[in-house]
Amino acid sequence: MSTKMRYEAIHDKLSLLELNAELDQVWADLQRDDSRVSTMARNAGIDLNEVRAHKRGDVISVQYGGAGLDPKTVEILIDILVNVGTAIFMRLVEKVIVPRIQEKMGRDVLKPRE
Repeated sequence: MSTKMRYEAIHDKLSLLELNAELDQVWADLQRDDSRVSTMARNAGIDLNEVRAHKRGDVISVQYGGAGLDPKTVEILIDILVNVGTAIFMRLVEKVIVPRIQEKMGRDVLKPRE
């Protein structure tokens, strides 16, 4: 059983392909102690050893969930695939991954669905 986190994305600014590429890059950066992403994770109270014990594809997947509330947006579901440590990976998405994407591509490109 997975835990789904719902976000809205501006469909012409962030595709699933781009989101997966960003997730892979963040995961690679989390493997290095000296990366900015690792520092963000530590500051958010995330256990990097727990994160590093998993492959990204075994923990987090993304898919389209349907139309967004606005015609320019689509719903994106971020699935946390593990049952143990779910809170760690949810915090990673909320405190590290989404802010990193917003910093890179714009604050409005990906935001929690209300």
